[in-house]
Amino acid sequence: MTIKQKRSLFFHALAAAIVYAGLLSGVFGMLAVKQSALLDTKLFIPGDTFYSLVAIQAESKLWYFLFHRLDALFILLFYSLLVRFSYLAKHAGRLLWCVALGAGISDILENWLIDFLVLYYPKRSPVLAFIAQGATGIKFFLLLIWAVLFLSQYLSKKEK
Repeated sequence: MTIKQKRSLFFHALAAAIVYAGLLSGVFGMLAVKQSALLDTKLFIPGDTFYSLVAIQAESKLWYFLFHRLDALFILLFYSLLVRFSYLAKHAGRLLWCVALGAGISDILENWLIDFLVLYYPKRSPVLAFIAQGATGIKFFLLLIWAVLFLSQYLSKKEK
């Protein structure tokens, strides 16, 4: 890997980290989004609790949708970074690329469904809520698979 490629990878990772810090802080405190009520950070939420969190986000729909647009930028930066790192793993590179892509698609699907549920609240759709929660689980599972595969490739490279 050349110095130029390393520098590009560093700034790509830095941009993803800055956007993520903005998400964690509600864009440094400017967005009125309750972090504890975010649906896409929880693995499983019972039905009533799920809709109580939707109700909290529906109170400030504009802020929530602005937050999710920033999350879309993070998704683009983060998963494209994973794809770039995937190319560093020689043997499992293509598999890693597919796993990262699958996690990114799951994240986008999850966000779209949550946006839809918040937009149309108080109407409920148990099917869409179930699919959104499934997409969250798949996203986290694929991220775990990606990390295990990448680390195993990285550690096997170090041993040789």
